[in-house]
Amino acid sequence: MKHLLTLLTMSALCAGAWAQELTVADGTVTENRIPVCGNYYDFTGKYTHMIYPAEMLSEMEGADITAVTFYATANIGFNGGNETLDVKVVDETSIYDKVTEGLTRVFAGTIVPEGDKMTVTFDEPFTYSGGNLLLSFMWDGSGSYQDVSFYGIEATGASVWYSFSSTLINFLPKATFAYSAETSDYAARVNPTEVAFGTVPANNVPATINVKVTNRGALDITPAVAIEGEGFATAYEATTLAKGQAVDVPVTLTATANGEYTGTLTITAFEGEGGTFALPLSATVTDPVYEITVSDGTSTSNYIPLYSYYWDESPRAQTIYNMADLAELAGKEITSVTYYPTANIDLSLNGEATLSMGTTELNYFYGHEEFLPVTACGTWTPQSDGSFTITFDTPYLYTGEENLVVDFHVTTSGTSYASGSFYGKTYSTSDSEKTFSMYQYSTYPYTSSFVPKTTFGYRPAETPAEPVITVTPDFGTYDGEQTVMVAVENQPEGSAIMYRFEEAEAGNAPRRLEGDNWNAYNEETGIVVDRSGLLTIALVDANQEEITSIEGEYVINMDVTGIETVTAGKTVAAVRYFNAAGQAADKAFSGVNIVVTTYTDGTQAVAKVVK
Repeated sequence: MKHLLTLLTMSALCAGAWAQELTVADGTVTENRIPVCGNYYDFTGKYTHMIYPAEMLSEMEGADITAVTFYATANIGFNGGNETLDVKVVDETSIYDKVTEGLTRVFAGTIVPEGDKMTVTFDEPFTYSGGNLLLSFMWDGSGSYQDVSFYGIEATGASVWYSFSSTLINFLPKATFAYSAETSDYAARVNPTEVAFGTVPANNVPATINVKVTNRGALDITPAVAIEGEGFATAYEATTLAKGQAVDVPVTLTATANGEYTGTLTITAFEGEGGTFALPLSATVTDPVYEITVSDGTSTSNYIPLYSYYWDESPRAQTIYNMADLAELAGKEITSVTYYPTANIDLSLNGEATLSMGTTELNYFYGHEEFLPVTACGTWTPQSDGSFTITFDTPYLYTGEENLVVDFHVTTSGTSYASGSFYGKTYSTSDSEKTFSMYQYSTYPYTSSFVPKTTFGYRPAETPAEPVITVTPDFGTYDGEQTVMVAVENQPEGSAIMYRFEEAEAGNAPRRLEGDNWNAYNEETGIVVDRSGLLTIALVDANQEEITSIEGEYVINMDVTGIETVTAGKTVAAVRYFNAAGQAADKAFSGVNIVVTTYTDGTQAVAKVVK
């Protein structure tokens, strides 16, 4: 619906408010691209930004801005189309890149200039609480055009005009702001009036939204704050506000468990009617989501990552992303890629594309006329909502040791095509050889210095648990020989257990042997320790590199107390071992053994030994 935009003459106002005007940047300098570029009013995707510094607007602090008027050097002939005006309080006083976050839309409709004035009446008043004020115009190209200039002043870096790239303009247009101010003793405004966190991944908690409280009355107020509801908190400290002053009340989402959370933020700005505000709180906490966005710019390309106009001819594009920009991804598994079209690209839901990844030592494509080798990660079919998120069938482990190559290839051509472009950055450099993307839609590839805005979804690579070596029996002192069994918890696939025993001479510490003297461990027989010494157990990988190891000393006491005293000089003919069940063997059983030694003279000696 069209809006007839004329300077608002407020003949009827809410009780306690009265209309005022403030004119700023009143000069004779002229510019034909700011606040809007009438000569390009029939082009889509254009926008302008301009920043009015706080010192110009101090008179309006605490007031509601209801309209703004700009002044042309002649009657304005462009009109029609669909325009939007967004505003935001910012820290900076100069600007270059496009601002997309934190904007408040105050107008959407059709601007109809009157004579040499262009007035925009806000759909909703904007409460100005001080600070540098950004105004952002956009239009859809459906109107008529006329080259016309506007009055203003020279102001370094105050404005930006975007056509096919961003252009910094040292100009600030003359503007008259219409606003309303309270005349009552007590009045206040809060913004926003609802605190909705939306869906928040658990790894983004805590998250904070500020609620601005502005004193719009004549007397001081000291707002009080209370929160009801699990999962929310505030660090607000009571602050006294004079007329026109404002304070931020931080509301923090603290809940980390998955679920939906609701509550109420109560702000009592002053006692009495109209002094208490109850703001609903809401949030949904989900599983962690990890992502990184690179090349976030306002440049556009029809060719990268997808030349949709040739969707029916299997276009392909590759981009090299510098590893320095992807440090956060090093050692992670990439699970998805998202691109950002400037508008919905209708590809009639047919055909299929494959997204693949690889790495390269190349920093750019110049002089390299072939696509780089890549591995397929996922497939994508056109979506009716225009979104370009490719979720991988096979996550890609990016080591971060080389630059990343991303390949988008239409492998099954569609029967339709559509024109479209994507946001990103065009990297200007004195070295014209630096081309970071390559695309093909006909016979041979072309190169480009454009890198598309890209969001990589990822998950931390699974870290295997550390292996732990244990021995049974544990290191220590024992009577008789011991069979040592080794166990490894969390043993990596392909690893092996090796051991080395260093014998101790009587009364001395174990001596280190020359060379490795390593043996492969046999899990069936274990390690027989029949004398004192140092046992080292090592877990090694397929290259015989040590993963982890333990070592300890066994002291073996082979002295026995027999039922009969062994006569010195006798020669042993045979030794038999008997367990508690009466079974006999030539070697000792585990546990308690009765050892029967037979000598060549026919005598026997009996002893008890614990293994």
